[in-house]
Amino acid sequence: MNRRTMLSGTAALLAAPYAISSARAAAPAINIGVILPLSGPNAQFGINSRNGIELAADDINAAGGIAELGGAKINLVVGDATSTPTTAGNVAQRLITQQDMTAVLGAFASSLTLAISEVTERRDIPLLTMSFADQITGRGYKNIFQVVAKASVIGKAQFDYTSAIAQAAGAKLDKIAIMYEDTAYGTAQAKGLRAGAKAANVEIVMDDAYPLGITDTTPLVNKLRESGAQAVFPVSYLNDSLLIIRTMRQQKLTIPAIGGAAGYVI
Repeated sequence: MNRRTMLSGTAALLAAPYAISSARAAAPAINIGVILPLSGPNAQFGINSRNGIELAADDINAAGGIAELGGAKINLVVGDATSTPTTAGNVAQRLITQQDMTAVLGAFASSLTLAISEVTERRDIPLLTMSFADQITGRGYKNIFQVVAKASVIGKAQFDYTSAIAQAAGAKLDKIAIMYEDTAYGTAQAKGLRAGAKAANVEIVMDDAYPLGITDTTPLVNKLRESGAQAVFPVSYLNDSLLIIRTMRQQKLTIPAIGGAAGYVI
């Protein structure tokens, strides 16, 4: 193959997505997959996310659809990822096989998004995600788009803002505790917290992972009490965050608990 032939072929490949877009413009609607945890321990996140996506789609459709596609309307195809990565991947495979998907949105929990992305990448379908884990966009995939900050960035900001608030109040952080759920999301945000503490020369006197769906946080809170930490940074999904805070209250442990995302946004 000579250079001219190679360049000609490359130009044709680059033009292909625009040809596909033009073909789809005539369609009355485009299918957007929405794969979220609508059941299981992370269901509240999925339900809230689905409601927001539906509001946005309704607004776009009511305003005349997608102008760039000739006014095509959005048709959301919703699937329940449950709260299990294997199920999330299977749901993605089923929806994509059964429907002509233009793109997929999901799945809030990073471990679910990682599983879904394996499917969308193979099928060359864009996946837009609000999941945080650094690993999501750290694998060189071409069809995944992270529309929020990475978990490590959020973790460092979580520490930096807390340190700034303490300083403004005339206090100084010397010792902190980190407790985090041990999935892709928790480990990534904890990494950012460590980076913030290291840069500020703050000692981490407790740095403990726990399993997602923990049912007894008493040992964690006991260790926190004994650590001498001035503040704790728990990285948790909803049910875990509720349990941690309730246990701290039951034990009358009043040090500040600073949650930067996930369970603490609800």
